[in-house]
Amino acid sequence: MKKILLIIATIFFLTGCTVNYNLEIDGDNLNEVITGSVTKEEYEVKESDNGENLIYDLFNNDRDALFDEESPYLRTLEDKGKTINYNFSYLYNYNFDRSTIINTCFEYHMIDETEDYYYIKLSGRFYCMYSDKVNINVTSNNAVLENNATKVDGNVYSWVIKNDKDVDILLNVSKKMKHSDNNKLKVMNTFQIIGLIILVVLCIITIFLYKKKNRNEV
Repeated sequence: MKKILLIIATIFFLTGCTVNYNLEIDGDNLNEVITGSVTKEEYEVKESDNGENLIYDLFNNDRDALFDEESPYLRTLEDKGKTINYNFSYLYNYNFDRSTIINTCFEYHMIDETEDYYYIKLSGRFYCMYSDKVNINVTSNNAVLENNATKVDGNVYSWVIKNDKDVDILLNVSKKMKHSDNNKLKVMNTFQIIGLIILVVLCIITIFLYKKKNRNEV
């Protein structure tokens, strides 16, 4: 377990930088993408090293996305001169609850999946805090029924994990309703509310005019 934790934590190892954990939800598919950069100094194996550099090993050998099964991340590296940009991705099909990141990095984690929704609740300590902060971004093409994101931009829901801060992430996503449908529903509800307000105002005006007419006739 400690070895798995160390390997996964190293994915988030960026001295003085940030890491982006991105999850895209589209129908029954969940695509996990972890991006960031590492300096050449951290990455390269030196002659003085007693053992192989852990980051070098991580970037050049398969690491499993699933907690209890050999199913490696798709790994891409881009040499930018002084740094190396990395990208680890994996497409989950009905098995996101077995994500190595979810099961290893979060103290408390609950993934409830039914035919109607995904319910994701992550809380407590974050064991993979090897950078200044970790940006969590969930892009959902499905309608989000409930969330506690610190920032919402269209269909992107974001949280930031920082040192010495407990995690509190909640996301409830519909499987049957699309994000666009949810927007249409919000627009319809807005028009319904506006229509109701107009109706109430017209009723008040009508009652006022009726009473005024009766007073004038008396």
